[in-house]
Amino acid sequence: MLKLRSKSVGEVVELNFRHNKDDCGELNSVEVNLDDIEVKFNDDHKDIVMITDEVGVKMKYPTIVSIESIDLEEENNIKNVFDIFVNSIDYVFDKDNVYSDYSKEDLIEFVENLNQAQFDKISNFFETMPKLKHEIKFKCKKCEKEVTTEVQGLQSFFT
Repeated sequence: MLKLRSKSVGEVVELNFRHNKDDCGELNSVEVNLDDIEVKFNDDHKDIVMITDEVGVKMKYPTIVSIESIDLEEENNIKNVFDIFVNSIDYVFDKDNVYSDYSKEDLIEFVENLNQAQFDKISNFFETMPKLKHEIKFKCKKCEKEVTTEVQGLQSFFT
C-alpha cells in the first residue's frame, strides 16, 4: 500500500513530529522518502498457534477492510481487539480434523473459552507480525537538538 502511494502520488511525504516537551515542544515538519521504508520481519512469527498440545489455530492477517469495520471509540477497545482476534482465525484444527466450516458465533464461543495463557499465544501472532517501521532523525528547528523518533504502521505515513 505504501509503495503504491509512493508511485502514484510521490516518494516524499511530509510528516510532523513534536519535539519532547521536556526539551522545547516544537512541532517540526520532516520530509520522509517512502522508498526508504521497509517491512520489518520477526523471526519468532508463526501463523500456526498451538492452543494445547493437540488443538491449534491457523491465523491470517487482518485486512484493511476488516480493520476499517472496527469501531475505534475508546470504550469499544476490548470488543475491537476481540473482533480482530476472531476475524483473524483462518481455521481450527486438532490431531484428527481441520475445522473451517463454522459460524462466526461458534468461533466467538471458541475464543471466549480460551484461558489467559491460550489467549496470550494468539496475541503473540499479532505482536510479532511484520510491521512497517522506520527511524527518523531530524534537527529541531527551534532548539537545534538532534532528535530520533520511530514511526510504525501504515497509518503513520498517511497523516
